[in-house]
Amino acid sequence: MIRDKKFMEELGKRLNDISEKDRTFIMTKYRKLIDDELAKKRKISDIMKEIGSPVSVANKEKELLKEKNKNKNAFVKFYEAITKDLTEKNYEEELKKKEEKEKRKQEKEQKKKDKKEDK
Repeated sequence: MIRDKKFMEELGKRLNDISEKDRTFIMTKYRKLIDDELAKKRKISDIMKEIGSPVSVANKEKELLKEKNKNKNAFVKFYEAITKDLTEKNYEEELKKKEEKEKRKQEKEQKKKDKKEDK
């Protein structure tokens, strides 16, 4: 069974194609997991057997990242669509209000003009 230090080295190599931030998070997560289990007086061989190989862990974590990013992208697209709809709707409403205001102003001016002509 791979010891924890070798496991962590191999995991780091397998995660070299993801962002530094994500890699650091995952590495820290597994380091903490191993340390927590060792603190419970568990055998390192049992812990490593339970965690699995660095290859399987890296693949699992990458899949989780893909799902997370897919969900994030879906949310961003949803948010942009909602914001766009609201922005367009607000623009249309403001334009309509402005046109109505201009129309009332013109009607008012026409009434004044008509009163002057009547006199």
